[in-house]
Amino acid sequence: MDNRNKHISTIIFAIILPFWTLIASIRFFKSPTAKNWFWYACAFMGYIFIFNPIGSTGSETDADSSRIAQSLQKMHSNPMNFETVSTYFYSEEGSLDIYQELIVFILSRFTANAHYLFLIFAIIFGYFYSRNIWIITSYTNSDKQSWYIWIVLIMFFLINPIWQINGGRMWIALHVFMYGLFSFYLNNDKKKIIWCFLSVLIHFSFLLPLVLILIYQFLPKKSLTIYFILYFVAISMAEIKIQPLKEALITFLPAQLSSKAESYMNEDSVQAAIDRNASYSLYLVMASKMARYFVLIFIAYFWVNFKKLFQVQLYQNLLALFLFLATIFEVLSVIPSMGRFLLITNMIFYSLLLLLLFDKKLTEDAIKVPTKYLSLLLILPVLLSIRLGLEYYGATLFYGNFFSSTFIEDRKPLIGFLKSFL
Repeated sequence: MDNRNKHISTIIFAIILPFWTLIASIRFFKSPTAKNWFWYACAFMGYIFIFNPIGSTGSETDADSSRIAQSLQKMHSNPMNFETVSTYFYSEEGSLDIYQELIVFILSRFTANAHYLFLIFAIIFGYFYSRNIWIITSYTNSDKQSWYIWIVLIMFFLINPIWQINGGRMWIALHVFMYGLFSFYLNNDKKKIIWCFLSVLIHFSFLLPLVLILIYQFLPKKSLTIYFILYFVAISMAEIKIQPLKEALITFLPAQLSSKAESYMNEDSVQAAIDRNASYSLYLVMASKMARYFVLIFIAYFWVNFKKLFQVQLYQNLLALFLFLATIFEVLSVIPSMGRFLLITNMIFYSLLLLLLFDKKLTEDAIKVPTKYLSLLLILPVLLSIRLGLEYYGATLFYGNFFSSTFIEDRKPLIGFLKSFL
């Protein structure tokens, strides 16, 4: 088959089966067009995203995505002018999250159909998601990898997957922020650090990691020993007092942020988070701990084998960045909602590990042998992440496309079918 026919066949396959195009783009990630086909498939997964799933009782569940969809419908039924909407951008009671308000406002002028809203979210999310992944995979010359490297790579894919558009702003902001960070450190593209600043307009809370990144630029990095020590001290801290930290943060935060920070850190929020965590089933807790121990063991391994593994300055820079951010976010993670920032450090960690695994100059014993055995800890976390994704897609994910999904409304999540067999 010549290149032209092969290209036409690929397009036809993608039009008919977008989801399987995503799988193919992951399997053959070194293909020049893989990241764009992956992006296209993400857009499809946004279009069919179940934003108003039917629960086991037959009623709609109270998902974040359902509330976002309702805001579109209300704004379409009761149109606002731009001046009114813009007051939500900067008022003390407002969200300071320009991105979502603006998109909902513009789209509400044309439709109340939330499928188009999540399509737009997925297009934006998918662009930065695909670029972040392919920045990392550009460091290897082959898509033929050992099974344990594939486990690590899939875990990297699933740190912040496409179905996180359920949460709207926060997770899109994460990929935008990481795109600026990866471009700056891995591609040496200094101008793209602007995306780290722009992420704040998507979700106000990214002001925190942005400030930390700016502080990090001025810290000494000749020796990482103090970074390792502070990191493990932070890990060992069982708890910190909420009230003094809350008061200190509110003192320094702008008015638009202080009200949000206080709502995240009041005693009711703390207790609600404790109750929510207590209700998690055993395998959710196990998966979380296994993923955490995987990171902790490797960081300890990096410390012991620092001279052997970190001869390249880029690797040292990523490790120092991880240790600095993780130390702070581990301390803050006892505060409800602050633990979400650990996904930033997770993305840095897995990108660093993958770069080491892709490096042919490192010996098998140095990095691949420990990964081969420790990667088994990631099997349950990978399965858990996929299981969470099944809450937002129906059977049409596997056989549907943009055309068929326009006429078929699939609101029964696959997780319901899975549970019926368990």
